Amino acid sequence: VGDGALYVGSEIGLSVVACARAKAVARTRGVPPRHPEFRMSYPTPSDSRFAAWVPKGSGQLRGAAVYGDYCYAACGHAGLFILKSKTSVPSALSLVEVGRIDRPFVGDAKVKDGRLYVAEGLDGLAVYSLDDPASPHLVKRVTDFGGKTPCAIWVWTPNAPYVVVSSRQDGNLFLDTRRD
Repeated sequence: VGDGALYVGSEIGLSVVACARAKAVARTRGVPPRHPEFRMSYPTPSDSRFAAWVPKGSGQLRGAAVYGDYCYAACGHAGLFILKSKTSVPSALSLVEVGRIDRPFVGDAKVKDGRLYVAEGLDGLAVYSLDDPASPHLVKRVTDFGGKTPCAIWVWTPNAPYVVVSSRQDGNLFLDTRRD
């Protein structure tokens, strides 16, 4: 609504309808958002079987994979965080950051048969060995999907020997892990 007009959007575009009695509504600006580093705290009772972890910076958790006591957290533009679960007393669990793989983007992570599969956006699919779960070793990075998809946003490990990658719009691509 504007002074003397109604603005109407539809599937055919924008229409402006004259309306002498229409008046624009005064709006206040409100409170600006907090700085991007702000994170809500997630306190957990000491007897809880659950623990919360929040990435540093502006990362958003997009996916996670678990391997033993380790959790690999795919945090978008903040990269991949390596967390270890610790139990200080019989029922208190905490997640401690023990490492990080700094990548421009990490959309998803899955573990299968001692390998960590990481969807790294335009950098493709990375495969890491988990011989040392606290410090994964890069085995291979696949960046060419034969023109089928431009990037890897999600990854699944449905059953041996296949890994599935997907972008947001190009469907699913099955990769055979027995091949180079």
